[in-house]
Amino acid sequence: CKVENTLYVALASEVHHVDLRYLDSVTTDVVSTSAEDINQVVVNSTGEYLASADDTGEVSVVSLRDRKVFKQLRRGHSSICSCVAFRPRQPWELFSGGLDCLVLLWDFSRGKKKLELAADQTNSEGQVFNPPMIHSVAVPEKRELANHVAAARGDASIVIYDISKSAVKNTLTL
Repeated sequence: CKVENTLYVALASEVHHVDLRYLDSVTTDVVSTSAEDINQVVVNSTGEYLASADDTGEVSVVSLRDRKVFKQLRRGHSSICSCVAFRPRQPWELFSGGLDCLVLLWDFSRGKKKLELAADQTNSEGQVFNPPMIHSVAVPEKRELANHVAAARGDASIVIYDISKSAVKNTLTL
C-alpha cells in the first residue's frame, strides 16, 4: 500500500495529501482533521497507516486505504502531544511524546496504552531552565536495536530507553 510520490503534511488542524507528480498545479486533499493544531505526521513502514500528534494531547491513527480514522489514542498525555513514531518491528505499536514529559508506548489496534516512560525530573548538568519535555522520539529499524527508543528533551538531553522484556532501563542520557 506504500505509494511513491506521496507527501503528507500538517497545516494547522488538517493533514493534507500532496501528489508530487503534479507540482505545477498543486492540489491537496484532506486526509484527517483534529480539534487543535497538529504537531507531527508520520506514515508507518508499509504505508498503510498515518499517525498525527496534536495539541489536545491525542494521537490519531488513520487508515490510508480507507482515509478514515482507525483509532483515536486518548487519555495518555495531559498536555500537548508533540511527536509520534511507529515501531518498525511491531506493526501495531507506536510511541508518542509530549510536553507532559512522557513517552508513551501504544497498541493502536486496541487503542490501549502499554507503557509509560516518565522523564527524570531531577536537575541534570545540562539543564538550566527548561523542563524535560519530549520534542522528538525515534525508533531504530535494526533488529538488534528494536527494543530501544530515543527521546529528545527540552532540557537539552537525549534519553535512550531499552524496553525489552518489561524491564525498562534508561540506557543512556546524552
